[in-house]
Amino acid sequence: MVGAALRLYPVHLPYVGVDTQEVYPRAAVLAVAEGHWRSRWIAHGPGFFDALRAMYSVWYGVGRVAGLHQDRLDLLATFVARPLPFIVGGRVLVVACALLALVLIARLGRDLGAPAGGLAGAALLAVTFSHVRESHQVWPDVPAGTLTLAAIAASVVALRDRRIRWVVAAGALGGFAIATKLSTFPVALPVALGAFCSQGRLTARAARALAAGLAAVGAYVIASPYTLLAFQTARQFMTDQWHLTVGPSHGALPLGRLVVLGIGLPLTLLGGAGLVMAARRRPLSAWLVVAAFPIAYAVVLLASTRLFVRYLVLLIPFVALFAGYAVTELARAIVPRHAGPAAALVVLVLAARPVMLAVEYDRFLAREDTRSLAGAWLAEHAAADAWVTIPEPTGYVNPILPPNDLELRRRYPGEAVQLRRRLASAFRGWTVAYLASFEQIARLQPRQHFVVTSAHPALFGHLSTPFRVVAAIQQAGGRPVARFVGAPDPLAPEVCYDPIDADYVPLRGWNALVRPGPNLTIWQLPGRD
Repeated sequence: MVGAALRLYPVHLPYVGVDTQEVYPRAAVLAVAEGHWRSRWIAHGPGFFDALRAMYSVWYGVGRVAGLHQDRLDLLATFVARPLPFIVGGRVLVVACALLALVLIARLGRDLGAPAGGLAGAALLAVTFSHVRESHQVWPDVPAGTLTLAAIAASVVALRDRRIRWVVAAGALGGFAIATKLSTFPVALPVALGAFCSQGRLTARAARALAAGLAAVGAYVIASPYTLLAFQTARQFMTDQWHLTVGPSHGALPLGRLVVLGIGLPLTLLGGAGLVMAARRRPLSAWLVVAAFPIAYAVVLLASTRLFVRYLVLLIPFVALFAGYAVTELARAIVPRHAGPAAALVVLVLAARPVMLAVEYDRFLAREDTRSLAGAWLAEHAAADAWVTIPEPTGYVNPILPPNDLELRRRYPGEAVQLRRRLASAFRGWTVAYLASFEQIARLQPRQHFVVTSAHPALFGHLSTPFRVVAAIQQAGGRPVARFVGAPDPLAPEVCYDPIDADYVPLRGWNALVRPGPNLTIWQLPGRD
């Protein structure tokens, strides 16, 4: 219940995430409208795209039966006009995966002969900051982590249950995990161990391992068919991802710092202690199956130079499980007569700070973003034929505008004309352009012209509007008519962002900020009568 509360509190609110909130739902709704299942991410996250695409297909079917949609384009028009319900649906799906992970951790503890350790691990996972944080995002990390856990749980069962169905289930779940996030590929190791290390003759164990491998390949192909159908594109994507991960860090935080921020030092140390304690358990094979993935994945992280904090999500459930095991074993060793209450007390102490961090994060996330406020201001004050110039094409610092011609042509080129008709009053006939060249400012003198500039004291300095552009706006007679501040400048030292993540919600220091988002200023230029 605590885990659900921390993840569901702001689920209905319109917090902004250009990548982590909007991208996957938009792609899935567009796929429904266009009638295909091809993901933008052929080799990265197509499994999560498939899940959203299936959910929105049902959504469309229900709407069609209820008379809300005449055809598929109506679904897309509904999304363009008001994407929040679709995003909330994606958030609920991710939260469901996160809560399932809690159940799987408790189940793993029971199957390993340490039910109290599994329960303690589930409690610790419920409050771990990074797992809570990523559960708010419509992104494949949490679903991929849950599928990885499910594959390993099935592999543990396959060790003692010689029926082929558990081996096949483990392989299939592992294949779906890899199709959901490519970096889960180390799950192949515990799946192979679970299939091969069971009792029986060598040929029988080899056959089980082969069955697991075939099931994994089959599941991967089902969830990510375009990896084969568009192999060259997929190979290029994988190559680019590899160079991105092991190339220059571009200011990324080191792994140790990410672990402290995302997991916490006490939980990490206890997880390491639990891993050492587990090595003394018999039979060792089941614990080896569970430990294989986090050890292999930790090696992958150590070999990487450019890490996001969300990469820890695949590791956190196992850290929590081994930490919970360590807590219960230490309680048995120190106070054997009161081991249960002692372990529960330690878990509560360990959970206190993560709960506080998660609550502070949720409360900050619930504040309205500067980009939403700036978009609402323009929607209220800009005339129907106004010109609106926004900062840049990636969208990270742009105000959230109502549907307009630039957005439709850029995101939905094949459907733009029809969407404009179907959006009716939701569509704004503004002339929207990017602030690509400061020289053009003086030449643009429509009746009403607004220019939006951006700045931030810590994140993505290259997205801040250069001083020469601001000077050009002022020389053209521009005057600031609205300003929306997210982060004061200078920034308080306790504020810490994931510096390579375009997420204007920090990892620490929320109380030192005003609200999420960059600092945006809306200027009005003098126009002709």
